[in-house]
Amino acid sequence: MQNTLSLSSATYLQSSATYKTIISCIQRLQEYGKTKLWLKCAWTYFGERAKENFCRIMAITNFASNIAKF
Repeated sequence: MQNTLSLSSATYLQSSATYKTIISCIQRLQEYGKTKLWLKCAWTYFGERAKENFCRIMAITNFASNIAKF
């Protein structure tokens, strides 16, 4: 049951275009060691709604990874 839930959650998250875009940007920036700088700039540049959505995506990602550990 738990494996099924984590797989469906992961599938839903991976199908999200926003999620894919954020992950690919972070992966590219990590290669250059600029993740902290980019996140700080993005955090101040985007509006409140974008910040809230980013926090929701990260919370769902964290939740899905915690479920997948079991």
